[in-house]
Formats: sequence, structure tokens, C-alpha cells
Amino acid sequence: MRKKNSVRAVIIINESSRERKEFTSMYAAARFLGAQFLQIQRAALYNGAVAGWRVYETADAIRQHIKDLEDQLRVVESL
Repeated sequence: MRKKNSVRAVIIINESSRERKEFTSMYAAARFLGAQFLQIQRAALYNGAVAGWRVYETADAIRQHIKDLEDQLRVVESL
């Protein structure tokens, strides 16, 4: 089961310095960057950047997306 966006952990990486920061929620990352929650959410979803920081979901969240996509693929291929 997926978590609500507000409690989804994210990792941000500075595009220039490669500095990495981890946040326990998208809201915390938005506060750090002085951005809106929706900007962080979209950047995480579409592999984007906000204020020079690339936004990623955690490795576990990405693995869960892969599993979900594989499950969808099995359904589509079986039709």
C-alpha cells in the first residue's frame, strides 16, 4: 500500500555540487527548497528538478513502482 504524498520520503541531489539530502516527507523537502509541495511532487514523479535540486523517491519506493508496473504488465499481457 502506498503512503500519502505528505509522508513519502524523498532524496534531493544538487545538480551542481552533487550534495545529497534525505527528507522524511515531500513537505519537508519543499520547506527546505522554499518551494511548493506540488513542485516537489511533480519533480519526484517526472524525474525533475526544483531550484537546482533533482528530486527522487527512495530506492524502496522506486522498487515498489517497478513491482506495480510488473503486475500491470502481467495483467495486460494475459488479456
